[in-house]
Amino acid sequence: MNKKKIMYLFIIILLIAIVCIIINIRNIKIKSVLEFFWEDTDKNMDYLVKKYNQTAIIDDYTITLESGIFDDKTETIYGIFKVSKKDSRVEANIYSDNMQIYGFGESDRFSLWVNADIGGEGHLYGKYNGNNLIIYCKFQYLCEDIEDTHEIYLSDGKTEKITYENSAARFMLEPTSEAIEIYDGSAKVIYLSPVAIKITSKSAIYPNTIEICYKNGETEEILNVKEGIFTGNEGLSCASLEYTKVIGMPYLIDIEQVEGIIYNGEEYMR
Repeated sequence: MNKKKIMYLFIIILLIAIVCIIINIRNIKIKSVLEFFWEDTDKNMDYLVKKYNQTAIIDDYTITLESGIFDDKTETIYGIFKVSKKDSRVEANIYSDNMQIYGFGESDRFSLWVNADIGGEGHLYGKYNGNNLIIYCKFQYLCEDIEDTHEIYLSDGKTEKITYENSAARFMLEPTSEAIEIYDGSAKVIYLSPVAIKITSKSAIYPNTIEICYKNGETEEILNVKEGIFTGNEGLSCASLEYTKVIGMPYLIDIEQVEGIIYNGEEYMR
C-alpha cells in the first residue's frame, strides 16, 4: 500500500471518529432527577418520581416539566425541565464550577420559583443536550398557604410576569413522598421524609448533629455542622411564632426502616 492510500485511509478513519464524537456529544445521556441529586440511588427509590410532561410555549421557547419529586410535609421539591428554542440554542449562563444558572432564555428573561410567602431557597442547575437546555431544580420553602406551593411557576421578565399571581405559566405538582412524624410535643415537631427532615419549634433552632436510627440498630449521620455536612434552609413564621428548619437529605432514606433520630445528642423515637 503506497503512502497516498495510507493517507486517504487515515483521513477516512479520522472523519469517522469525528462524526462518532459529534453524535455522542449530541446524545449525551441525561441524568434523571434522582441520579443528578443523589448519584448512588437505589432503584427502589424510583417511586418518588412522578412524570408530568407539562408544557408551556412562549414565543419560540418550549418549556416542559418532565418529572419531579414533591414532599409537602417537609416542603421540598426536586424537578427536571427541558427547554428548547425553535431553530436555535437556548440561551443560558451556566457557571462552570457548580452548573448553577440564575435565569435562561434571551437576556435571562425566564426563571422558575415556588410561592413561598414566609421564605425559602431555590437552585437551578443547567446542562445542554444539543441545543436544548436541561434544568434541574431544587426548592425548599416555608409557606402559610400550603396549597399555593403545589405549583412551580415560570416568571418572564420580558412580559413583566414575574410574580406567582401574574406568572407566565404554572406547573402543577402532586405529592410523591410521604413523611413520618418522629416527635410531636408542645415545643417541637419533627417530620422525616426520604428527601428531607423538617423541624418546627417555638424557640430558635440550632441543629448541630442529626443521625438517623434504623430498626436494624444501625445509625447514619446526615447533619454535622462541624464537619460541614449540608445544613439546609431556615425561616421564621411570624404568624405562628414558630421557627422552622428544612434540611435536605444527602442520601435518600427508606423511612419504613427508620426507628427514630438523634437530634443534638437527644433521641426521638417513633
